[in-house]
Amino acid sequence: MGRIAFVTDSTAGLPVDQAEKYGVTVVPLQVIFGTETFRDGIDLTEDQFFERLKAAKKLPTTSQPTTGDFEEAYRKLLDDPNVDSIISVHISSGLSGTYGAAAAAAERLTENNSKKITVVDSLSGYMGEGLMVINGARAAGQGKSHDEVVKLIEGMVPKVRVLLLVDTLEYLQRGGRIGGAQALIGGLLNVKPILHVHGGRLEPLERVRTRRKAMERLAELGGEATGGQKGAPCQVVVGHAQAAEDAQELSRLVHEKMNVVEEFSSPLGPVISTHTGPGVLGFVYYPLEG
Repeated sequence: MGRIAFVTDSTAGLPVDQAEKYGVTVVPLQVIFGTETFRDGIDLTEDQFFERLKAAKKLPTTSQPTTGDFEEAYRKLLDDPNVDSIISVHISSGLSGTYGAAAAAAERLTENNSKKITVVDSLSGYMGEGLMVINGARAAGQGKSHDEVVKLIEGMVPKVRVLLLVDTLEYLQRGGRIGGAQALIGGLLNVKPILHVHGGRLEPLERVRTRRKAMERLAELGGEATGGQKGAPCQVVVGHAQAAEDAQELSRLVHEKMNVVEEFSSPLGPVISTHTGPGVLGFVYYPLEG
């Protein structure tokens, strides 16, 4: 049996070692500063991005990959005699048009090709999407069939939780991702907003006074949902943008409140940071079966 190849996009925040280990093709989104366009994770590092952001008079914008970008990525894999099929997992269709571009490319290429391409709408983002790819690739490595792996990934969709603690709602409001009234409320009295991906969209979850209490609340939310330290074994991800010390502390708090069996660290890259600004913390958890 040939290999099942995996494709995702750069918003997944897939750690480099995991992408290399499982041979995952990562199709980049783009960050646009004025007339300059940069491929996420390729042309622009996190530090370079924030240096530009501080100096920019106008906020950057982001752009999804084109159908052609996905066709190119898929063709390379379809031409590989060792690849039998492709599973492509992408950021929620409620957050980006990336899934639509991938699905259009897959439909076009499979018309004249016997190799199957399945495109999955993660209804998630960041490492919610990334965990689906990692777990799918592991299952494929254990000999699961294409359809079995797709079923596993689709089963993860309603169970993976993605939460964000942003330092300010200014960037989300200016980028049109959240209403102006929400940004005003978030800026009052040092209230720190906790957001989550719900129904495929980014929505406010809670507002907490002070950043420290908000970090504690993130860990509490994970513990409450999974049964605490003696509850369901969980994969977790803690990530950040320009907030390394807080990320370390959040990881410690999460271990106090949850039964963590595997943890990944993943930066929130330039595309996500365009909409959240600096200082954001990302927290993802997936309760494993059994």
